[in-house]
Amino acid sequence: LLEINRELEMSNDELQQFTSVASHDLKEPLRKIQFFGSLIMDGAALDEKTTVYLDKIIRSSQRMSQLISDLLSFARLSEEMAFTESNINAIIEDILFDLELSIREKGAVVEVQPIPLLQVMPALIRQLFQNLISNALKFTRPGIAPQIRIWAARAGKDHVNIFIADNGIGFDEKYKDKIFTLFQRLHAREAYEGTGIGLTIAKKIVEKHNGRIAVNSHPGEGTTFVITLPAQQPGNLLAAHNSIAFKSHHT
Repeated sequence: LLEINRELEMSNDELQQFTSVASHDLKEPLRKIQFFGSLIMDGAALDEKTTVYLDKIIRSSQRMSQLISDLLSFARLSEEMAFTESNINAIIEDILFDLELSIREKGAVVEVQPIPLLQVMPALIRQLFQNLISNALKFTRPGIAPQIRIWAARAGKDHVNIFIADNGIGFDEKYKDKIFTLFQRLHAREAYEGTGIGLTIAKKIVEKHNGRIAVNSHPGEGTTFVITLPAQQPGNLLAAHNSIAFKSHHT
């Protein structure tokens, strides 16, 4: 059994190395397509039809580049990482700083309530919230400024629920299991860009934290994601620290 485990670890390491190299080798020609395509668009006198075709080439290469990045992120979820007692509010604050331009352009209002320190893998938790907040900014109703609320509440003695709610387009709840499946999309790419991997990654990240993720939504009424995480990770040497008081909220 130990020998099998060692072989599996070696196979995983080799797969990670291959994925990283393949990602770099695939993205490099795409960067050149985007770069030279943009040069032609900006510097040449093109007729309308040629401009449309060239724009499609550039956009397609951008989508492929994003798809490769998302697949690499998905593959990296198998890597072993340590749990660290982390300030979730600080992580979210950094994400909002990075998304500042998009938030301003959309006229979005983001409200974040105190969340207790939790034992997490910081890089993965950042990616989790980045995906969910970005989705809330993306799937908006025309003419309505996005409103995003993030808060936490105790879930029994040993767990914490974190809620991410928006006032976006929502979706029929009969699809709520489907949205976490790889490459699944509920909306046409022409209306909302994306690769169909983000929520799959989100679910894998939560599961890697011994947690679970659920979603409530209705068309035209927004979406609420509920992330349930342990207050203290099983077998982790760090003591759980939940000194921040919770406030009562309703969705």
